[in-house]
Amino acid sequence: MLLPVLLKIWTTISIMTNFSKLVVDSSTLPNVQHSGTRLLSTSLKCSNQSLNGEKFERVIRNNEFFGRLSKCGRTYLANRGGWRQLTSDNDFEHGRETILHFVWPNKSGPQFHDLTTLEPAKVRPFPIRITNILDDKILLNDLLAGTNVMPKSVNVPEQADPNQLYFVKHRHGAQGKSVYAYHRNALLMTWWNDSSKKKNVQDFLIQEEIPPALDSKGRKFALRSHLLLFYRHGEQLQALLHRDVTCQSHSMPYDRSSLAKAAHVSQAGKHHPKPQLLEELDEDHPAKHCFEQLLDSCKVLISKLRTATTSLDATHPDVTLFALAGADHLIDSNGETKLCEINSHPALGWGSMKNVDHGVYKRLIEETLAIVVFGDDYAATSFVPIR
Repeated sequence: MLLPVLLKIWTTISIMTNFSKLVVDSSTLPNVQHSGTRLLSTSLKCSNQSLNGEKFERVIRNNEFFGRLSKCGRTYLANRGGWRQLTSDNDFEHGRETILHFVWPNKSGPQFHDLTTLEPAKVRPFPIRITNILDDKILLNDLLAGTNVMPKSVNVPEQADPNQLYFVKHRHGAQGKSVYAYHRNALLMTWWNDSSKKKNVQDFLIQEEIPPALDSKGRKFALRSHLLLFYRHGEQLQALLHRDVTCQSHSMPYDRSSLAKAAHVSQAGKHHPKPQLLEELDEDHPAKHCFEQLLDSCKVLISKLRTATTSLDATHPDVTLFALAGADHLIDSNGETKLCEINSHPALGWGSMKNVDHGVYKRLIEETLAIVVFGDDYAATSFVPIR
């Protein structure tokens, strides 16, 4: 008796789960199977079942398929219009399945590995095997080897200069949590050979410190730029660099001999000064006029990335793949920029970027959605093409 009751409850839950859907507004819906919850979107044609802002918010908020969408992103999509909600009665009329038009999950959310299918969405993030080339510090260093875009690295401590300061970074570290500064070769060797620490040394990248440029209060600083990468079948990998680049000074003055992590690592310490855009910096700040240099280094990066991602040629003709990546840059004492690392799922106004003005990320997210979801021309945005 208990089993039929449980089966009935499970069936009821499954049906209710499928009631809220955003669907492709088309007369010829593709027959695509997709297990689990389906949240689907429309073309830009409005319908008499339009999904208004408040209802749109309720449908997609806290859903794993839209984990990267902040409130401003959800509001922007709703205000652009054309979205409608269908019930199970007309969602599956004539036995046809529907697919998503757009998804943007967090890195810990659903992952979509198959390039060749429309499932589950027409506009979706790159597969993790592609973004991992950027996220993995060792793979990124290998990709850019010999280009002088990143700080110089060494493979083993024996190659290190005894008089140089080195940064040891875990290949998957984030927010400065797995970055260590070592002042002398002997200390680096001690760490490397310390078997008491639960680590695989092959998962760490060793980079030389670049002699840093300093702000007016003697602090190091880091720059955060954003790259919009997208790929459509039959085209090259496309890349745009947003003009809103933030500058974050460290929480304490720089002292090369200091053992304080906050003197060397941007995310360490407390009471950081408020981040500023390049355009807000004083005229004599070392980063004030560095945008063209950032653009040049990104050109090298994208050129190498295009060579490394030929597998994208297999992408379904109706699919757009995209990523909004955050790139961290340093400036040396000669005024030259160096790429530090890239994150394909950067904080967008929260976490380490919570002190950036809300308008910066509102503009970034809205312009990203305008380009990848609605197909707007980048020329109407603050994105600059990386050719």
